[in-house]
Amino acid sequence: NKNLKSDNYLEDIKSYNQIYTKVNITSSNNNKRGKVISIIGANGVGKSVFSIMLSRKLVNKKIIIIDFDFFNESLHSILKVDKYSQKIKNNSTKGKININDFIINTSYENVDLISGLNIIFDYDKEKNSENINRVVKQLKRSYDIVIIDTSLQSFLDYTKKILEISDENIMISGANLLEVKKTKRLLQIYNEEWQISKNKIKLVFNKCTKNSIDNKTLKKIFYGYKIIGKIKLSDYYDIVINNSTQRLNTIEK
Repeated sequence: NKNLKSDNYLEDIKSYNQIYTKVNITSSNNNKRGKVISIIGANGVGKSVFSIMLSRKLVNKKIIIIDFDFFNESLHSILKVDKYSQKIKNNSTKGKININDFIINTSYENVDLISGLNIIFDYDKEKNSENINRVVKQLKRSYDIVIIDTSLQSFLDYTKKILEISDENIMISGANLLEVKKTKRLLQIYNEEWQISKNKIKLVFNKCTKNSIDNKTLKKIFYGYKIIGKIKLSDYYDIVINNSTQRLNTIEK
């Protein structure tokens, strides 16, 4: 949008700067393998925008964002790119696709995107876990940070496997009663049923206002989990969404 001076408006969100300083971005195991950070939470809490904002703050890292939200894929719209490359469009029916064919360059020099993965993951659902491992392992060889944007509605085996293989899971939640209840229930599933350690999940509360649940109460409700901060509700959020969706008539949905 010509009314916005490059990315200057991103710098106005002081809460984001504070949040990202608390995200451990050191590469896992050794410097030759990238770190995997999954963004999890209920629908509508702002996972996609958070994923992009996180990538924009990690300016000295080579980053790829994977859109695993098969039902509400929006990252390509926000980043103003096509959902599929021309190569994928030409070969999607053949079933022989390399993950590198899905990589889309964005306007940000250090950030790439993968979307449209439903093409390969819907072929054989019994091999989903194997496919996720293969895809992420391959990408870790080429990128410093692999950010995975998940969906509450995605098939459960997808989400569970992503949480297991991620070095860090960032749970996005609202700070009102309804969103807190959803988040509490999801965490119960992740911890008790899926055996995901509490130490592997960090909480971020998004779209907060003066009427949101206070910090003391949130810490009590989510005892045992690390809360790394709150992000205030800002006009910026709708600016990003509205300006990106102006291209909806020209990009493939």
